Amino acid sequence: MVSASSLFNVGRLGALFCHFHGCHAVHPKSPLKLTKKQREHLSRPRPVLFCIIIGLLCAPWMLLFGIDAYLRHQQIQTELQAKAFFSQIPTHTSNASAEQVDRLGAQLGLGPNVGYTTPVALNRNAATAFSSIEPALNEFLYAQSGKASGPLDPLPPKLANFISTHQLEIDQLQRYLLEHEPPQWEMDSDRMSDPTYPPPGFFNIRSLQKILLLSALQAHQQSQPTKVFDILEASWQLNKTVANRSDLSSQVLVAVISSQRASILRHLDNVPPQWQSRLQSQLPIQPIMKGVVFETWLRYRIKQNAWIPTAVASTDAGLAEKFRVIFANRFSAQSYFKLISLDSTQTAHRALDNLNQLNICTTPQIIAERQLANVKTASWNRSKGISAEVVAKRWQTAGMRSLSLELSLHVIQLKSHLETTGAWPTDLQPISSQFCPGEQWHYTSHPDGSISLSFSQKFLSPSAVPLTYRSAPPNRQNPPPEI
Repeated sequence: MVSASSLFNVGRLGALFCHFHGCHAVHPKSPLKLTKKQREHLSRPRPVLFCIIIGLLCAPWMLLFGIDAYLRHQQIQTELQAKAFFSQIPTHTSNASAEQVDRLGAQLGLGPNVGYTTPVALNRNAATAFSSIEPALNEFLYAQSGKASGPLDPLPPKLANFISTHQLEIDQLQRYLLEHEPPQWEMDSDRMSDPTYPPPGFFNIRSLQKILLLSALQAHQQSQPTKVFDILEASWQLNKTVANRSDLSSQVLVAVISSQRASILRHLDNVPPQWQSRLQSQLPIQPIMKGVVFETWLRYRIKQNAWIPTAVASTDAGLAEKFRVIFANRFSAQSYFKLISLDSTQTAHRALDNLNQLNICTTPQIIAERQLANVKTASWNRSKGISAEVVAKRWQTAGMRSLSLELSLHVIQLKSHLETTGAWPTDLQPISSQFCPGEQWHYTSHPDGSISLSFSQKFLSPSAVPLTYRSAPPNRQNPPPEI
């Protein structure tokens, strides 16, 4: 219960408030009575409040107009860059050699790269046999590629049996590649962004190359040098057409096969002179990075084709319909996806430009990966411009293959000197690395008559790529362990 004294105190407070601020008794049902001064204050115009309200209503449209203007400006620049890049990419058409190579590959159990009007008959037994040896084949070729010097290993019985069983088909393929124009499969970069366009996959070519290299290794074990060089020449002809393509999968295939073929060549004697110029012209990292750039632009075009189709007004459309079409094209969901695509593409190219500034001989893969990851898309774009881990790994692997190829070239040159003069060079100045500026290959002549060649950069892992070559002393076949 409220006491009388409490009510008295509340009443006093109310009286004091009204004394200082003024109070008007208003009946609950009576209209609010305002003074003249209060009415003038309420009726006074408020431009700031009006502008704020109009601004809030117009802000979304102003934002849309701003995004549209920015998008159009950026898209024009990006389209010009894309056209300039793709204008340098040649268009290839299939020839008769490509179809014949696919048919010869089918006899070895390998499916064709493309479809033909007359279906290619696949040898199912050979396909089963190749599938059973493929893991062992990959492991064997990888192991032989890692040998800088020393004798190559004999073929495991399973692999030797496959070559012997299919020797006739392998010889037919080899002769065709040597006697006819290099095979060429279709490639149209303008159509590759179309999901319905099926470009060649080249799984057939990769497998044929593995079989040819394995056959060359067997011929080497059987002391048939002429046959070895004929097989390697056929492998070169098969790779030539793929090397002219710009897509990443083709360039990876060329880099892998070139590195494995070069590793075989450094174990051979009396290597034909044309191989030196061929090895000098090959540095896998440049084609690999070009392939990465190609894939970046190709993804951009694929995303463009995946956008919402652009609305088109009819020829007899009125002003209202034309305005509606313009409005639908400029202010639809596709503007957001276009903006994401542009930002991702531009971010990817900035990252690749930074990667090209790095020295692969002094920059570990993890550092390159971090630098790629630091180039980020806009805060509103959650998609990645580039996969830092994948690109850094490809960059590092291509660099390692380039160094291995450089070693093969110098070994072949030294062997050529031995075959010409009958002796190794007694003193040879350090050989500058073409691939790694500032680094060198050091030549050493040993008292036992052997020589060695080693790379100046020591922190690179010898297990990743052979960086030291040691010849066998004149009085024995097998070289000492690598240093």
